[in-house]
Amino acid sequence: MDEIKKDLLNLNYSAQFNIANYEEQNVDLVLEDASIPTSTITGLVLDVEGNPVANATIKIFDSEGNPFLHTVTDDK
Repeated sequence: MDEIKKDLLNLNYSAQFNIANYEEQNVDLVLEDASIPTSTITGLVLDVEGNPVANATIKIFDSEGNPFLHTVTDDK
């Protein structure tokens, strides 16, 4: 599997807003530098026949349910 691609910025939920038809919306976001992870997570994503699943997105969340890191699997 390829190395986990570390996010350079923290992933957090943004304020929700609605857009209808041809409307436009400007949203100002503040992004914080991501902290350096201190753990390693390993595993396999397999289909029902036991074959590796390529391009499966793996998302890691903190204990409060906030997005922390993500990666995509390869075909190995």
